[in-house]
Amino acid sequence: ANRSRRLAADVQARVADALAETIERAEDVGDHGLELARHATRGAIHVGDEFVEHMDQVAHGSIRGAVRSLHHMSFPAGEILHGAGYGLMQGTLESGNDPVEVARIAVEAAREMAPELGITEDEATGAVAEGILSAAGMADPEVLAAVRQSLPNDAA
Repeated sequence: ANRSRRLAADVQARVADALAETIERAEDVGDHGLELARHATRGAIHVGDEFVEHMDQVAHGSIRGAVRSLHHMSFPAGEILHGAGYGLMQGTLESGNDPVEVARIAVEAAREMAPELGITEDEATGAVAEGILSAAGMADPEVLAAVRQSLPNDAA
Protein backbone atom coordinates (compact mmCIF):
# COMPACT_ATOMS: atom_id res chain seq x y z
CA ALA A 1 0.00 0.00 0.00
CA ASN A 2 2.83 2.39 0.84
CA ARG A 3 4.56 1.60 -2.43
CA SER A 4 1.34 2.30 -4.35
CA ARG A 5 0.91 5.65 -2.58
CA ARG A 6 4.53 6.57 -3.34
CA LEU A 7 4.00 5.67 -7.00
CA ALA A 8 0.91 7.88 -7.23
CA ALA A 9 2.74 10.75 -5.51
CA ASP A 10 5.75 10.30 -7.80
CA VAL A 11 3.58 10.34 -10.93
CA GLN A 12 1.76 13.42 -9.65
CA ALA A 13 5.04 15.26 -9.01
CA ARG A 14 6.55 14.29 -12.36
CA VAL A 15 3.50 15.41 -14.33
CA ALA A 16 3.39 18.70 -12.43
CA ASP A 17 7.13 19.25 -12.99
CA ALA A 18 6.85 18.48 -16.71
CA LEU A 19 3.97 20.91 -17.09
CA ALA A 20 5.78 23.63 -15.15
CA GLU A 21 8.86 23.21 -17.33
CA THR A 22 6.80 23.27 -20.54
CA ILE A 23 4.95 26.39 -19.48
CA GLU A 24 8.18 28.08 -18.39
CA ARG A 25 9.74 27.46 -21.81
CA ALA A 26 6.69 28.72 -23.70
CA GLU A 27 6.39 32.44 -24.08
CA ASP A 28 2.61 32.41 -23.94
CA VAL A 29 0.45 29.38 -23.20
CA GLY A 30 -2.66 31.54 -23.51
CA ASP A 31 -5.80 29.44 -23.58
CA HIS A 32 -4.10 26.07 -23.96
CA GLY A 33 -4.95 24.60 -20.56
CA LEU A 34 -7.12 21.89 -22.08
CA GLU A 35 -4.38 20.77 -24.48
CA LEU A 36 -1.70 20.87 -21.79
CA ALA A 37 -3.81 18.72 -19.45
CA ARG A 38 -4.70 16.36 -22.28
CA HIS A 39 -1.14 15.71 -23.39
CA ALA A 40 0.28 15.52 -19.87
CA THR A 41 -2.17 12.83 -18.77
CA ARG A 42 -1.97 10.99 -22.09
CA GLY A 43 1.81 10.83 -21.84
CA ALA A 44 1.72 9.71 -18.22
CA ILE A 45 -0.51 6.77 -19.14
CA HIS A 46 1.91 5.74 -21.89
CA VAL A 47 4.91 6.02 -19.58
CA GLY A 48 3.01 4.32 -16.79
CA ASP A 49 2.09 1.43 -19.04
CA GLU A 50 5.04 -0.49 -17.61
CA PHE A 51 3.25 -0.30 -14.23
CA VAL A 52 0.07 -1.90 -15.55
CA GLU A 53 -0.58 -3.63 -12.23
CA HIS A 54 -0.58 -0.16 -10.65
CA MET A 55 -2.50 1.65 -13.38
CA ASP A 56 -4.92 3.07 -10.82
CA GLN A 57 -2.07 4.92 -9.08
CA VAL A 58 -0.60 6.08 -12.40
CA ALA A 59 -3.95 7.40 -13.62
CA HIS A 60 -4.84 8.99 -10.29
CA GLY A 61 -1.42 10.61 -9.90
CA SER A 62 -1.33 11.93 -13.44
CA ILE A 63 -4.73 13.61 -13.26
CA ARG A 64 -3.94 15.14 -9.86
CA GLY A 65 -0.57 16.43 -11.07
CA ALA A 66 -1.96 17.97 -14.24
CA VAL A 67 -5.02 19.50 -12.62
CA ARG A 68 -3.19 20.94 -9.61
CA SER A 69 -0.35 22.35 -11.69
CA LEU A 70 -2.60 24.01 -14.25
CA HIS A 71 -5.11 25.22 -11.67
CA HIS A 72 -2.33 27.05 -9.83
CA MET A 73 -1.63 28.80 -13.13
CA SER A 74 -5.23 30.06 -13.23
CA PHE A 75 -6.61 27.88 -15.99
CA PRO A 76 -10.35 27.19 -15.55
CA ALA A 77 -11.03 24.04 -13.53
CA GLY A 78 -13.63 22.64 -15.93
CA GLU A 79 -11.34 23.06 -18.91
CA ILE A 80 -8.45 21.35 -17.14
CA LEU A 81 -10.62 18.43 -16.01
CA HIS A 82 -12.04 17.99 -19.50
CA GLY A 83 -8.55 17.90 -20.99
CA ALA A 84 -7.24 15.56 -18.31
CA GLY A 85 -10.16 13.16 -18.78
CA TYR A 86 -9.65 13.19 -22.54
CA GLY A 87 -5.92 12.57 -22.23
CA LEU A 88 -6.34 9.74 -19.74
CA MET A 89 -8.84 7.99 -21.96
CA GLN A 90 -6.86 8.60 -25.14
CA GLY A 91 -3.68 7.23 -23.57
CA THR A 92 -5.60 4.28 -22.14
CA LEU A 93 -7.07 3.36 -25.51
CA GLU A 94 -3.71 3.73 -27.26
CA SER A 95 -1.87 1.63 -24.67
CA GLY A 96 -4.49 -1.12 -24.46
CA ASN A 97 -5.37 -0.60 -20.79
CA ASP A 98 -8.85 -0.94 -19.32
CA PRO A 99 -10.90 2.14 -20.30
CA VAL A 100 -13.69 1.38 -17.82
CA GLU A 101 -11.25 1.23 -14.90
CA VAL A 102 -9.47 4.42 -15.95
CA ALA A 103 -12.80 6.24 -16.37
CA ARG A 104 -13.74 5.23 -12.82
CA ILE A 105 -10.40 6.45 -11.48
CA ALA A 106 -10.66 9.78 -13.32
CA VAL A 107 -14.15 10.45 -11.95
CA GLU A 108 -13.01 9.54 -8.44
CA ALA A 109 -9.99 11.88 -8.70
CA ALA A 110 -12.14 14.71 -10.06
CA ARG A 111 -14.63 14.28 -7.24
CA GLU A 112 -11.82 14.37 -4.65
CA MET A 113 -10.29 17.49 -6.16
CA ALA A 114 -13.51 19.50 -6.55
CA PRO A 115 -13.23 21.38 -3.23
CA GLU A 116 -9.66 22.49 -3.88
CA LEU A 117 -10.69 23.63 -7.38
CA GLY A 118 -13.59 25.65 -6.00
CA ILE A 119 -16.26 23.75 -7.93
CA THR A 120 -18.93 21.24 -6.98
CA GLU A 121 -18.40 17.51 -7.25
CA ASP A 122 -21.06 17.42 -9.98
CA GLU A 123 -19.24 20.09 -11.99
CA ALA A 124 -15.94 18.24 -11.58
CA THR A 125 -17.30 14.83 -12.53
CA GLY A 126 -19.28 16.32 -15.41
CA ALA A 127 -16.21 18.04 -16.88
CA VAL A 128 -13.96 15.00 -16.62
CA ALA A 129 -16.73 12.75 -17.99
CA GLU A 130 -17.14 15.00 -21.04
CA GLY A 131 -13.45 14.60 -21.81
CA ILE A 132 -13.55 10.86 -21.19
CA LEU A 133 -16.54 10.40 -23.50
CA SER A 134 -15.04 12.59 -26.22
CA ALA A 135 -11.94 10.43 -26.32
CA ALA A 136 -13.87 7.16 -25.93
CA GLY A 137 -15.85 8.16 -29.00
CA MET A 138 -12.71 7.34 -31.03
CA ALA A 139 -13.01 3.70 -29.97
CA ASP A 140 -15.49 1.17 -31.21
CA PRO A 141 -19.12 1.60 -30.09
CA GLU A 142 -18.87 -1.23 -27.54
CA VAL A 143 -16.02 0.49 -25.70
CA LEU A 144 -17.87 3.81 -25.75
CA ALA A 145 -21.01 2.14 -24.39
CA ALA A 146 -19.06 0.38 -21.60
CA VAL A 147 -17.31 3.61 -20.61
CA ARG A 148 -20.58 5.57 -20.67
CA GLN A 149 -22.26 2.93 -18.51
CA SER A 150 -19.39 3.03 -15.98
CA LEU A 151 -19.78 6.76 -15.38
CA PRO A 152 -22.13 8.08 -12.71
CA ASN A 153 -25.61 8.71 -14.09
CA ASP A 154 -25.35 12.45 -13.52
CA ALA A 155 -21.98 12.62 -15.32
CA ALA A 156 -22.65 10.53 -18.43
